[in-house]
Amino acid sequence: MSWSNYYHQQVVDANGVKARAERPCKKTIAYRAQAYCANKTNIEVSQALGTTMRLCHQAGISWRDAVPPTP
Repeated sequence: MSWSNYYHQQVVDANGVKARAERPCKKTIAYRAQAYCANKTNIEVSQALGTTMRLCHQAGISWRDAVPPTP
């Protein structure tokens, strides 16, 4: 979670500006989604992912923008 915290802070600092939030949103969602999939019962990870997704959504970024399509 430490790397996701670094990128999450960049999302917070972007203050809803899509151009500034796009890259850190993608990174944070990817890291936190991996952590969530590894342990779906960890409430801290679940809440952290939810918080990031809300902030990214406010900046106009969907989780679909962060998750690469499956082949």
